[in-house]
Amino acid sequence: MKNKFISKLILSALVAVQSLSSFSGVVFASDSAISQEDVTETLSEYVPSEVDTDEEDESDDSMLGKGWSIKYEGQKSDRNTYFANTTEDAHFSSGKSMYVKYPDAAIADTYVELISGMTSPVTEDEEYEISFYLKGSFGTDTELYVGNRKIMLSDMTKSGRIDASEAPSGERNWVKYSYILSDYEGAATTTLKFRIFSRTTGTYLDDVSIVGSDGVNLITDTSFDGIEEITTEVEPFDTTAYQATRMLASPGKGVVGLSWRNPETSDLSKVSVYNLTDGEEELIIDSLSTVPGDVVVYPVKGITDGKLQLFLIRFDYENGASFKYYMSCTSGSGTYQGMLGEWNVWEYAAGTATYTPNDIKLDNKEFHSGEASLKHILNLDTADDPELKGNNYTRAYLGALTADKDLTYEIKMWLKGDNVGQFYVKNGWGNLSTGITNGAVSNFGDTKDWNEYTFTYNAKAGGTLTLNMLGETTGVVWIDDVSIYVLDEDGNPTGENLVKDGGFEGLLDTSVGDLEKAYITDIKETEITLNWNVTSSKVSDVNIYENVFGNYEYRGTVNKGIGSLKVTGLAMGAEYSYKLVPVNSMGVEGDGVEITAETKMPEYIVKTPVLKKGNFAVSEIEEAGSYSVTSEVNNYGTENMPYLQCVAVYKDGALEKIYPTEKAIPVSTKKTAPQKVTTGFSIEGEGNYSVKVYIFDNITDMNSYIPKTVFE
Repeated sequence: MKNKFISKLILSALVAVQSLSSFSGVVFASDSAISQEDVTETLSEYVPSEVDTDEEDESDDSMLGKGWSIKYEGQKSDRNTYFANTTEDAHFSSGKSMYVKYPDAAIADTYVELISGMTSPVTEDEEYEISFYLKGSFGTDTELYVGNRKIMLSDMTKSGRIDASEAPSGERNWVKYSYILSDYEGAATTTLKFRIFSRTTGTYLDDVSIVGSDGVNLITDTSFDGIEEITTEVEPFDTTAYQATRMLASPGKGVVGLSWRNPETSDLSKVSVYNLTDGEEELIIDSLSTVPGDVVVYPVKGITDGKLQLFLIRFDYENGASFKYYMSCTSGSGTYQGMLGEWNVWEYAAGTATYTPNDIKLDNKEFHSGEASLKHILNLDTADDPELKGNNYTRAYLGALTADKDLTYEIKMWLKGDNVGQFYVKNGWGNLSTGITNGAVSNFGDTKDWNEYTFTYNAKAGGTLTLNMLGETTGVVWIDDVSIYVLDEDGNPTGENLVKDGGFEGLLDTSVGDLEKAYITDIKETEITLNWNVTSSKVSDVNIYENVFGNYEYRGTVNKGIGSLKVTGLAMGAEYSYKLVPVNSMGVEGDGVEITAETKMPEYIVKTPVLKKGNFAVSEIEEAGSYSVTSEVNNYGTENMPYLQCVAVYKDGALEKIYPTEKAIPVSTKKTAPQKVTTGFSIEGEGNYSVKVYIFDNITDMNSYIPKTVFE
């Protein structure tokens, strides 16, 4: 049996969720025109007429005239991961703002509330403008409540970034959010609440206002100036335990040795290495050690010598967070020997390996006195590469000093260590007299502050004194203020310091060129591209820092010639800030450039509905039988939206039956598989049939039943 159907599957797609009253329809249409009026009454029985909320009416005036307070909800064990507090570090107008931190990974049923009273109640039949300023960004699932009226952050109007000249404080990067509240219903209220969930990472809130028709701001303390700093037991979220350290890319012949020290947290679940050289993320390995604090060495072999390589090391955690580090290197010789003033410095590879996972350089950020120290970085002890077995080390030594017969020399130096097994101080390869076995400075198991060490050498029959400072195990050692004096008969130092560059002063080239430009392009839902232009010969590399909870954390060092870096795996609709810092050949940083971008947030999406007869997709209704319509829905919005799909079946232009299907669609903050919603219906007998699929993005507050688009 074949009926006179024009039964093409009508294509429809996106349904925006910019208001709670949006609605769309998809039609399987017949020749006859179909009125929308007869469906309105029938559909309305499936749409609640009142807003269902678990918020109680704020019907009293208990918050009248009160200032701000903070409320934490969630598991007690989670409270060290987020907090809110007043601060003077940033402000839009006056002296203070509210500062909120929250980890990137969502924690179920956990949030922080900022609650303010008002000078007079918000009432029905009045229009109000709500506004505030943000520096940083709240997660898109942030909710505002005026009494029991919920407003999503995504519903508000967002300005562009405000120039520093337009902000009273002169600070840049503030953004204004505003919303016109004209449909408040319920008991009068004196309460405004911000309910803040995940993906709010280091955000400042200032100049909050609710202004009625009289132009008066109802918020008691709009700029947080009239209250003292709020104290709680909540500590700021510290990501130190999540950071990898001692990141090195070491060149060898046909190989690049990547090495690092794992983060300290036991939440580390996976470590992966990718090659980004050709512009794509080529996975090399994802099964490396996740032992907290473990030193990992991984050789990437088969590398073409002379070609600049770019690598990504990604650390994933049980809570869903991930941190990425970038390193570049050109393979070639792995042994380095050079001069720093009078010091000979070596990074030496022995055995069958052609690279060594070590580094020795001047450091202008950590020193005992003056402006620099000599830093040894050692990533060897637990090396995974068997070819590294042998005499691999970093070495700094002074050329032979003539030692007079029967004179005693005193060698002093200041050392600081970070998780070092042993560090050797010798005369050439022989021992010095120290009371320390074999000239080994030990007890560096934990991070140790600066300490002075003293060694002696008796020339006896004469000869030479060659001061040799040698690192052969893992860790970091800083050396500063090295001196060698001749001792008199009473054991007191005499004469001049025989070490000219013992404080490493004047050896460090502190001149660094600038980045001509730094910017972000290719902004997508889950990725962005960092770019920089640099031509200065005073720039060798670029250090990358990422803003995490208001602090810029190190994310790697890449050669200036890389020029651009794609950052993937980001959350949708989230703000990301980076600082790109030029570095000269000696590792000295110049002035960084901060760049910020917000990833795109797709609209609430309903993919093209599919018509099926039984288990088979069809493009037309050819005969009576059991049919279904399946829509694929992704909620890239701000909450678990109740979703209503209604199939209205018409016969000869008259509404015959409506088939409703309701389903809550979970929030998607990353690209995920869509949820499928299927509504079954039946076609019985012959006739001219039409089928319309009505799609509601929320089953509350509906006020229109007219499809946005009708396809015939």
